[in-house]
Amino acid sequence: MNLIKRITRSKTFPLIIVLILVSVLFTLIKPIFLSGGNLVNIANSATVSGIIMVGIICLLISGNMDLSTSSVAIFSSVVMAYVSSAGMPWPIALLAGLATGACCGAINAFLAYSCHIFPFIGTLAMGSVWSGLTNLITNAQSITFTDDTLWWLGNGQVLGIPAGYLLMVLLLVIYGLILSKTMFGRTIYMLGGNMQAARLAGLSIKKTGTILMINCSCMAALAGCVLACRMHSAIPATTLPMDAITAAVLGGVAFGGGAGTTLGGFFGLMLLTTFTNGLQVVGLDAYWRTVASGVLLVLALTLDYFNNKNIAKQLETRVS
Repeated sequence: MNLIKRITRSKTFPLIIVLILVSVLFTLIKPIFLSGGNLVNIANSATVSGIIMVGIICLLISGNMDLSTSSVAIFSSVVMAYVSSAGMPWPIALLAGLATGACCGAINAFLAYSCHIFPFIGTLAMGSVWSGLTNLITNAQSITFTDDTLWWLGNGQVLGIPAGYLLMVLLLVIYGLILSKTMFGRTIYMLGGNMQAARLAGLSIKKTGTILMINCSCMAALAGCVLACRMHSAIPATTLPMDAITAAVLGGVAFGGGAGTTLGGFFGLMLLTTFTNGLQVVGLDAYWRTVASGVLLVLALTLDYFNNKNIAKQLETRVS
């Protein structure tokens, strides 16, 4: 009985209910929505944004932001494709992509904590840099590779579930445990909750922020590599939507920091992906699907605003 109460009172419970209702609605309109093939499509659609979301969640909770993830993902995938097409083994190619992401994250952290450029602006600017470099290096041409193991990472399945999706879920579980069970996780929440208090408590804001920015870019790089593995080529012209941020905020991760879980982010991601896929299944124009995703982001930010306002009122009541 207590377990049921805990589930129904959790912040993720309304998301689960809405996810079920959305699934039922689209199934009634188009029964093919719950077919095995479409469920695999939903999982594949969620994978890239979900892996990026892992890093975004940690950054948001700490009160930080990175708008360069899409460009980092594509830039890193191009590096991986070049290394693989040169005949190098797949572990080296994948590590080259991840190392590229780590370097991008280190530069973002340098701008934020050494040059004191607001991360929102700094990462936005660097996103343009990585995007431009990607097109310069490739001359805007796709880079193909033929490694079978890399192909499996993007297209393989385990018991009918896409390998990339299982990787995403595994990462969400691992990072969920880090956030909830470790001192480093508590430090992340403290930074987002009250950065000044965290500084007075002796916590290193620069060190923690640098780790989180590098981690976020590494997750973006991994997501880009998985996407390239799925298509067996890195495509410079690819643009990734901001679904990771939308899903995280929709899942209860506070945009201002200090609150949120990977579990909430997961259900936010599945709701967003399921909703978008449902619109596609029923035949809605792609432009309207983009509009719908934007509306969901606005809704998520609005809910986040009122939730933070409610928390502030509760704190004022306790103090008085």
